[in-house]
Amino acid sequence: MKDPVRVVCLGGGWVAIYLARALRPAVRSGDVKLTVVSRDNYSTVHGLIAEMLTCKIQPQQINSSVREMIAPAHLHNAEIESVEVSKQDVVTRSALDGRTRTLPYDHLVVGVGSVEDFSRYAGIADHTFPLKTFADCYRLRNHLVSVLEMASIETNPKERRRLLTFVVAGGNYAGIEVACDLVDYFRFLSRTRYPELKFHEFRVALVEAGPRILPELGKRLPYLVGYAEKRVQRLGIEVHLNTGVQAATAEGVVLLSSERLPTGTIITCTGMRSSPLLDQFPYERDGRGRLVTDQFCRVSGATNIWAGGDCAAVPHPDGGSCPPLAHYAQKAGTNIGTNILRTTASKPLKPYSFNGLGEACTLGHRCAIAHMKGVPASGFLAWIGWRFIVLTMFVPSWTRRVRLMFDWWLTLVLGRDVVNPRMEERGAIWHVLYEPGQIIVAAGETRRYHYLVESGDLDVVANDGKGEKILQSLKQGDYFGEGARPGLDCSIRARTRVRLLAIDTKVADALSEVRPDAAMLLKQGKSGTAAGRTVGACLSIR
Repeated sequence: MKDPVRVVCLGGGWVAIYLARALRPAVRSGDVKLTVVSRDNYSTVHGLIAEMLTCKIQPQQINSSVREMIAPAHLHNAEIESVEVSKQDVVTRSALDGRTRTLPYDHLVVGVGSVEDFSRYAGIADHTFPLKTFADCYRLRNHLVSVLEMASIETNPKERRRLLTFVVAGGNYAGIEVACDLVDYFRFLSRTRYPELKFHEFRVALVEAGPRILPELGKRLPYLVGYAEKRVQRLGIEVHLNTGVQAATAEGVVLLSSERLPTGTIITCTGMRSSPLLDQFPYERDGRGRLVTDQFCRVSGATNIWAGGDCAAVPHPDGGSCPPLAHYAQKAGTNIGTNILRTTASKPLKPYSFNGLGEACTLGHRCAIAHMKGVPASGFLAWIGWRFIVLTMFVPSWTRRVRLMFDWWLTLVLGRDVVNPRMEERGAIWHVLYEPGQIIVAAGETRRYHYLVESGDLDVVANDGKGEKILQSLKQGDYFGEGARPGLDCSIRARTRVRLLAIDTKVADALSEVRPDAAMLLKQGKSGTAAGRTVGACLSIR
């Protein structure tokens, strides 16, 4: 009996799902053995993220089981450790026990997508909410409710305004959808759930580097861009064009125009980069780091390695390369599956021929813009079309479609289910960024962290009512202690851009049980320097 052709697919997204569909008859007959390697056993529908964030649907409704969708293929739920092209092996590592396993292949399909680019501006990794993974989105959903709870009991008008300011970085489809749905969400909550908050107190700001929003549409469909601009204006969204984010800090956003937007919520919808895994492949990459393929979705220079989706530069039938959109990845998966079967049967390969179907962007409260093969639509009709397309094309399993439609119906009848099952979001140690002039610890404020200065300069400032006086400066290597409550009207302020290492009190207490000398340093705030002695004198430690 002939051994089955071993196909290994890296990534459990659209490429893998549609590859499995194309190979399903061959897998069932035993001619092909398909293994999908994925860190997660679910696939996220990104078109529904805005609805999940604003509690129109339950969080789990944007996920579908990869194991269910690729059956009867095998799901290998693990991290991809390495790819040995010369040996035709993939090495994986289990997240649970750390054990490694080796998967040999005859054909390798690369569909690892892209990853968030945390190098675009300072503080992006520490102080923003990306929308790339389900965990990111779920964290943001809970954060939004937490912020509203905090704002509802905040008595300081300045801090209350900061808490109720929400900044969305990126005027693309994702950014516009999130910003518009947030306005709709806050209008609903201020009317029904949070009587302490008035709708006019909310501020949603959108930052876009280009001259207009929705650069994806560009000059192709100016009518739709214009419609979206008017809709955004009517919703009261504050739009900042021709500028980007210079830095994200614990206190707000600093724009390239030097304007500062105090906020506690920064949502980033801009910029991805290629997966680091692609660095292990000795093949040509394009300017964006994607694997270059031929017209058959086969990696250039390889005979048995294929690629599709965000990680691949697949030639577009009309010129250029395919954009990083879901339906292009779906068609690539189907095309790769077809060509693997044709290769094993020694038949001519089928070129990739999909040139696009359409695009859509929701604008909040049953309104959207869309086009199908260049034919534009807007308003309620476009919104209905968008929901139909998402339900039929991008929710890949019937079980999830039924659950999603039931959720939509329940929301219509019962309203949104706004709860916040809080989870620990931070580790014991994390990074914090401050821009020049921002207050790190205010006079009279209590914090339950230790801070270690990684870079930058700080000032310990006293105010006796007659003016400010700088008592001492802090630099790299200095630190100030737990429960920091400046005495004598002392505060600690950033003089330059400052990066701090924040250490949770419980960790410091646990460390003190093992290292009494470390406890003395952290809990008494003495660094052995003049700066440390000044801070120790200025700070009142619990």
